[in-house]
Amino acid sequence: GKSKSKSKSAAGISIEELLERHVRPSLTAPAAFLRLRACWVYQQIASKAPRLGPPGSAATACRECLRLAADPELPVRVVSATCLQAFLEREDDEEVRAVVVENLAAVLEQLLRVSAEVQCEEVAEALQMLIETFPSEIVPFASRLVAQLASQFCQMTAASKDDDDAEAAAMGSAATIISVLQACSSLQNPEDPAEQQRRAVLFASLAESVCPLVARLLQPDGIDYMEEGLEMLSYLTGFCSSPIPAPIWALLPRLYQAVCGKATASLPLPDVLKDGWAPDFMTSIAEPMLNYMSRGPPEVFLAGTWAEGGMSYADMVFDMFRKLVHAPGIGSEKDGASAVALGAALFEYNSAPGVDQWLPRYFSELWTRLPSVETSDLRRGILLTFATMIWYNAELFLRCAEEKGCTTKIFEVWMQKISIVRRLRHRQVMLLGKVRLLQLGCSQALPQNVASGLPHLVRMLGLQSKEIIRLRQKQGAADDDDDDDEESSEEGGAARDARVSKVLGKLETAEDNEENSEDAEDSEDEDFLDWMGTGSGGGGASLEGQRPSPLSRLDELAVLQQTLQQAPAAMQQQMETWLGGGLGQWINELSAEVSRKASVKS
Repeated sequence: GKSKSKSKSAAGISIEELLERHVRPSLTAPAAFLRLRACWVYQQIASKAPRLGPPGSAATACRECLRLAADPELPVRVVSATCLQAFLEREDDEEVRAVVVENLAAVLEQLLRVSAEVQCEEVAEALQMLIETFPSEIVPFASRLVAQLASQFCQMTAASKDDDDAEAAAMGSAATIISVLQACSSLQNPEDPAEQQRRAVLFASLAESVCPLVARLLQPDGIDYMEEGLEMLSYLTGFCSSPIPAPIWALLPRLYQAVCGKATASLPLPDVLKDGWAPDFMTSIAEPMLNYMSRGPPEVFLAGTWAEGGMSYADMVFDMFRKLVHAPGIGSEKDGASAVALGAALFEYNSAPGVDQWLPRYFSELWTRLPSVETSDLRRGILLTFATMIWYNAELFLRCAEEKGCTTKIFEVWMQKISIVRRLRHRQVMLLGKVRLLQLGCSQALPQNVASGLPHLVRMLGLQSKEIIRLRQKQGAADDDDDDDEESSEEGGAARDARVSKVLGKLETAEDNEENSEDAEDSEDEDFLDWMGTGSGGGGASLEGQRPSPLSRLDELAVLQQTLQQAPAAMQQQMETWLGGGLGQWINELSAEVSRKASVKS
């Protein structure tokens, strides 16, 4: 019948019968060619055929193919190693996975040996897939695995100048190291201090092999692998102990030199690179820099100095910021926005008056740059940094603005361009900045030209707080959907796919220069990013989740509620007038959302 013929080839032999009679026996054949050919056949079929013979056949074939990774003949060992990927791609085949886990130590050893013997991209991909498939099982082998991969990478790059295969294999080794670091970053219980301590000890061990490799990649000759080097450094700085250990601190100057140059005895630079060789990597450099600034911890970072360069760490950050925020050309503004994020972090992770001396300098550079900004990325970054500065020390910020004679103008721009701030976490920062101004207004401490804008400020707080409530509840509903039944999950997936298509459609038609469209764009795109989880901070093993700031620990709506409730009676009457009534209802709405959020956390 039809169902029977489907499982058979044109000659009438089923795939299962072919494998059982002619292929699997060849895995133990005395002739190396037959062993290689049999392994190759499984490589082609294992991921596609639902059954490879009677029950248990897939697991048996996998075990025998893995055994061939120790074959006397190198070609057989290579095909055996690459064959593993096909078995791992079998969906829901727990028997096959059990075989791999049972032999994990030997499999890793054999894959590493084959990888050392021959520069083969497919072997590197199989090793990477093994790590991604069994992340928690890999952790006990992580230190030795990374040490061998780092050694192999150095050998491959030494040979890769005229060898494309070696270069591809080296890239595969770098990607595999990153996969191991990612696997080691996860915790079963992120809140358990003992687990956190074990992870910190593990990353200290990993750093022994990874730090020298990163140092090699963070120099001009390593530019082809610099993205990978920066990602490795992001994991080291994000998941090591805090205070950050000295060997990891030693890599910080390389980030500065990549952006700003400054030749030293340890890293001489030719004249053509004396001002840096990778300022256009700033979007990737920012991640480890933020880890250094926040997990240093901040007081260690501020006290830190680069002895060889004769600079403090704070000076280095300011130089990087100043260079990139003023970099010419619309294409440089995304890197400029990343540099501005470093400036914001300085005021986000420190309390007044710790970095008071830096605020006028950052303010001056940002205000000078703001009028000529062309993209919403950089403009948004500047406005968020202003909001962070105001929360840090509003009186000092206003003094700087008054000295520049730009107080009125700066708040006009802030209010006019508020529509480009859409992500929930960004709205939270903006709200806290405005609440700080309201607090000064309540104590009659605002300059007259700012105080005259209080009615508008209060109305803006009303609108923005309602939008934050909407987004927080929407995010909570999305989290609840994860626990729904399969049918609901499929419907949610379809809705998500539709929104993905909508966003991608907009991105395809968007102009590079956002100047003319940023205010009119639908905020749904950025709200969508929050809903997908990219804009709301990180989970247990996210890099952003490793550097919680004083701002992220605050409930911005609770701060606003408290400010409104504690305002003098005369000020409350004024706010009632500015709002056209409804102050009490607004406070009640804030209180209800604060209570809801607290109950979810508990």
